[in-house]
Order: sequence, then structure tokens, then C-alpha cells
Amino acid sequence: MTNADLPAMPVPGLSHDDDFNGLTKRERFCIAMGVPATGDAELDKIIRAGVRQQHAALAMQGMLASGNWQPGAFSASAVRSADELLEELERTGGEL
Repeated sequence: MTNADLPAMPVPGLSHDDDFNGLTKRERFCIAMGVPATGDAELDKIIRAGVRQQHAALAMQGMLASGNWQPGAFSASAVRSADELLEELERTGGEL
């Protein structure tokens, strides 16, 4: 077991076995930073979905700041922008 696999927030006095580990340090950090590198495919998928939503929201904020309010067009464009950003990060060696 490596340091990254130890419980992120252990409770003193309790034995931590396979049935009661909680999040590992790696999982907790990956969730907090939005980096899908936990080693758990299901958790990484959830992290990717959250990062996608965050990037789409940021893209939409930028579009709305332009002053032209077109919610339908902005929504689809924001999601496409988020997807393109995540694809580029993966292509160029980003963890996403």
C-alpha cells in the first residue's frame, strides 16, 4: 500500500480495513482538483462529467458577457466548446 492509497481522513483509534477505508488521498485530491486519475473507472467518469459541466458553464458565461442574449444558441455552443477543450487536453497529454 502506498501513501496515496491510505485513507484521506482517517479516524484515530479505528482499524482501517477493506470494508472501511473511505476515500483514499488520491481519490480525494482528484475529486477536489477535477482530475480523473483515481484508478476507479466509475469515479473518473463522474469527475469527467463534472469537469465538462464546469467548462460549459464558464464558456457560457463568456458568451453571455458579450451582451447578445441567445440562450438556446449559447447553451449548445458552450457544451461544444467544453467538449473541444477536453478533447484537446486529452490529445495533448492532459489527464482529462
